[in-house]
Amino acid sequence: MLKSIGGKILKYGGAFLLATFVMNGICYFYYSPAIQVPNHENYTAFRMQPSNHNIIGTEGYGSILIDENGFNNNNDFDFRDAKTLFVGSSQTFAEYVSTSENFVALLNKKRSDVKAYNLGVSGSNFSTSFYRISPLIENFPNATTLVFEIRANMPSLEELNEIDKVFKTENVPEEDIDLKMENPITLLGRSMPLRRMLLKQYNDRKKEDTKQSQTDNNASSFDAETYRTKLNEVLVEGALRSEGRKIAIFFLPYFELQKDGTISASMSREKEELFRQVCEEHNILYINMEEPFMEAYHTRHILPYGFRNSLIGKGHLNPEGYAILAEEFASKIK
Repeated sequence: MLKSIGGKILKYGGAFLLATFVMNGICYFYYSPAIQVPNHENYTAFRMQPSNHNIIGTEGYGSILIDENGFNNNNDFDFRDAKTLFVGSSQTFAEYVSTSENFVALLNKKRSDVKAYNLGVSGSNFSTSFYRISPLIENFPNATTLVFEIRANMPSLEELNEIDKVFKTENVPEEDIDLKMENPITLLGRSMPLRRMLLKQYNDRKKEDTKQSQTDNNASSFDAETYRTKLNEVLVEGALRSEGRKIAIFFLPYFELQKDGTISASMSREKEELFRQVCEEHNILYINMEEPFMEAYHTRHILPYGFRNSLIGKGHLNPEGYAILAEEFASKIK
């Protein structure tokens, strides 16, 4: 009897191990994300491990090429010769489409004179990027235009205060990652592709819920005069630190797809209009993608966000959204 039980344990245990191996193999080729490492040159908080090819299939299907500098680019020019730098979040990083489909690559195809370079890093935002203007121009002295992304929400007054604080103290935060794991079994478990992919899906859903909640609640207590004053200070200081380079800021609002088929942008209109006004006062190019995205939906029935294997209309920009973004920049950047 013991021999029979032992045989069954070996049989089913072996089947389980084989199934686990196969599933992890499939997940590895479905979700093998770029690994972030600290960027000690500080023009972004992080960069990716250089010269890698990564596959992301959890939302869309991205086959991305990480260049020798640790960013998502396949340019035919040396990154040190870049003229237009795009700094932003995972929307700019564009890990859910292939490198050739992201808007920076498409912009280079349309306007080779722009020499656009993608410095997007997943997890970044305007409040952790804008105060890095000095390190940006130190490391990219040939740059003539600095482009910053705002995703979903205009920066809060608290975030503007944080940018102002970094400007005044000249203390750009340097990120670090603790890679030490005391338990090698825990390290192995965390590196398993199947676990990594499931955790990614769970965390992404939590992030989307949080961002939507923040978008809905941002306008509840808004002091326009105080906000304008601080925004003016931050943009003036940013312009001074750019040393004559053009600054551009683009806003990617979230959209709500209604039951009747219409879509509406979710944002604080008052704050967005104020932000646009202050940018114009300081000759900063401000691009709100609401109108181009809405036009594409009404005329061509294109939603800029979402994929067939995720939620249509939500999440990250899809190839159509990036194409619209590239068209907008091709016509606006001089």
